[in-house]
Amino acid sequence: MSYYLYKLGTVSLVSSCLLNLLIVSSSEAQITPDSSLGNENSIVTPNVTVKDALADLIEGGAIRDNNLLHSFEQFNVSDGGRVYFASPDGIANILTRVTGTNISEIFGVLGVDGAANLFLLNPNGIIFGENAALDVNGSFIATTADSYIFDNGFAYSASNPEAPPLLTINIPVGLQVGNNPGAIEVKGTGHNLTFEPFPFSINRDLRPKGLEVNSGNTLALIGGEINLTQGNLTAEQGRIELGSVETGSVSIIPSEDGFSFDYEAITDFQDINITQASSIDVSGNGSGNLQLQGKNISLLENSAIISSTIGAENGGDIKIAATDSVNIIGTQEGLFPSAIFKNIESGATGNNGDINIETRQLEISKNAFISNSVIGDGNGGNIEIIANQIKITDNPLTQGYSTGLFADSLGEKGNSGDISISASVVSVSEQGLIGLNNLSQGKVGNLTIIADNLLLQDGGIISSFQLNSSGDGGNISLTANNIELGGESNEGNSSLIFGSNINVDTDNSRSFKITADNLLVKDDAQISLANVASFTENNLEIKVKRLTIENSKIDIFNSAGGDDGGMIDIEAANLSISAGVIETSTFGEGNSANISIRADNLEIQGNNEGKFGGTGGIRSSVFEATRNPSGLDFNGGNGGNIDIIANNLTLINGGFISASTFGQGKAGNINIQAKNINVTGAIFEEVRTLTSDFFEEPTFDVELKLFSSSISTLSEGDSDAGTININTDTLNVTDRGNISVSSLGKGNSGNLNITATELNLDDSAIIEAKVNTGNRGNIN
Repeated sequence: MSYYLYKLGTVSLVSSCLLNLLIVSSSEAQITPDSSLGNENSIVTPNVTVKDALADLIEGGAIRDNNLLHSFEQFNVSDGGRVYFASPDGIANILTRVTGTNISEIFGVLGVDGAANLFLLNPNGIIFGENAALDVNGSFIATTADSYIFDNGFAYSASNPEAPPLLTINIPVGLQVGNNPGAIEVKGTGHNLTFEPFPFSINRDLRPKGLEVNSGNTLALIGGEINLTQGNLTAEQGRIELGSVETGSVSIIPSEDGFSFDYEAITDFQDINITQASSIDVSGNGSGNLQLQGKNISLLENSAIISSTIGAENGGDIKIAATDSVNIIGTQEGLFPSAIFKNIESGATGNNGDINIETRQLEISKNAFISNSVIGDGNGGNIEIIANQIKITDNPLTQGYSTGLFADSLGEKGNSGDISISASVVSVSEQGLIGLNNLSQGKVGNLTIIADNLLLQDGGIISSFQLNSSGDGGNISLTANNIELGGESNEGNSSLIFGSNINVDTDNSRSFKITADNLLVKDDAQISLANVASFTENNLEIKVKRLTIENSKIDIFNSAGGDDGGMIDIEAANLSISAGVIETSTFGEGNSANISIRADNLEIQGNNEGKFGGTGGIRSSVFEATRNPSGLDFNGGNGGNIDIIANNLTLINGGFISASTFGQGKAGNINIQAKNINVTGAIFEEVRTLTSDFFEEPTFDVELKLFSSSISTLSEGDSDAGTININTDTLNVTDRGNISVSSLGKGNSGNLNITATELNLDDSAIIEAKVNTGNRGNIN
């Protein structure tokens, strides 16, 4: 070879290398059409003015009916770049595919110069960078499926590219996901949201829109694993869809807000991870629809799903389905919760949609919640959860909101929806909360839980709360094979099933219903309903095979309540009380609730353990107004009656049944019908007498007293004591046991009426009646 030819070859080689380098460099930031469409190939023209700025304009493509099909070897939008698809008249959908092997990186603006919907398909994966944005007038669907499926059987495939047939092609009816679909990632700068606990609203003013479609359209990410890392998705009054699929066919269904997707043919899914203050927002005049479908769906690290109705139109639904788990977990010190937040804002009159979650396991923990709340005049939607296991836990109580599950009416006249839970195990612990809250003129919804096991442990709470409301409080219905309440949180708060009315201007009734094979209330737990300066009637109905109360309390408290104080109604095959209490009381002009118990075997005993340690029993009380926690000068309510029907009734070691009055109202009566009654034994108990005002730091005088097992009615003031009626085959009163009616003040004593086949008194047992200045006190 001559020197000249050698140099020429070197120059050619260098030129070839430079060309290849330019092609590689260009491919990292540009769009390269492939040749699969023949004469209808896509054409990219750089530096074209589109919408008043320079952009790369994509023209050409294959037009079939109202669809425009494009095909690319690679498809990227550089940071700061702008890429637009031309949309000729009559085109409704632009369908793109990437047939090469590279991931699509969308780091700049991707748009349509026209009104068409835009579909972007790349099986290798799609990444939306921090500065990625959409400028699409219609809907946008990004997918890592392998192909679009049409109703004529044609598949517009990325792995087997071919030109579309000349016959008419309608809108695609599905997406065929291959065996190894790439991930879809959305990155951003976080949502910058702030939270207002009162009136429980989110300030979205500083929230970046991120990937956004115009109002009323669909933003969908369908494919393999989906990851939002500080990313934001926005479809005002539209639809957002995230579907993470292992393989199979996803159906595409046209809808009023663009497109919805059906996963009925999919058996295996992948994960959706929404992390690091990411957000998904479909708020609007009427909030939009949102659907998430995957294997494990995680909303972590102060990330949020938001659906606020802000006007007169009705809102859509949030649907979340995960074959394995849904995890909504915040951070211990998080100033913003990880949350699914659906609400009706102040001034809005549109109704809200529902929240539906179906999964094997749901966890809500560490400053996280699901809420469907109402501040405006529209009505809220329901929350429905179907799961195998539900765990709500770790509520720090430091951020002005609670970790849990809520349906609230908080502002104006709107009614909140219901909460419905169906699960094998529902566990609420460490101050986790399932709650109905009413601070408005509207009604709050009801809570229904159906489970195999319902566990409220270490400070777990189920509640229905009303404050300064003229609407109705929510009812609670709990049905399970086993229900267990027990233990205190790290902060010392007890496990509770709790209902309260404070300054409520309504006379409607509210009911709690508990149905179970076994109900265990232990370790200072409480089932409690309370009226404070309210006139709502509270009713508690418990139907179980076995009810065990250990160092715990079931009660209805009434202060300034109505004439009918309500009812504790218990039906059990076996009822055991150990150093616990079933109690109704009144501090005001309203009457105390009645107590009705029907049991085969009822045993009441004392011990010296726990907060309620000492005696144990069933009690109805009237207290004087000076001890009224509401601070209102009401007095005169009567005590409730205690009615017991049992085969066997045993009171041992300080067990008691009592009806007493310390105020102006009369004490209730005690009516017992049992085959066998045994009243025996006594216990020493520390008696703590409050010596400080109710609103001050409590101080007590403590003394040790002996308490006998007893059935008694008592008046210590000017009011009358109640009567005791006992009807039994056998009545044994032994070992300091006591049955008594007494009036120690100016009121009348009750009468003691006993009808028995056999009556036995032994070992310092007493049957007695006392009266000071009043009448009665007869023993019959």
